[in-house]
Amino acid sequence: MRPAGYGAPYQIPDPEMEKQMLKREADALKAELSDLQKRLDELESAKAAE
Repeated sequence: MRPAGYGAPYQIPDPEMEKQMLKREADALKAELSDLQKRLDELESAKAAE
């Protein structure tokens, strides 16, 4: 008997599908990191201008 709350067993994704998913995730993380760096640069330049 399977305990309540557990879904279907983990299935190994198709390698090409997994590659595309990981590339999309990496691109999203790069964009987020870029936005964070821009904001950090803004804050640092504002502090230097004080």
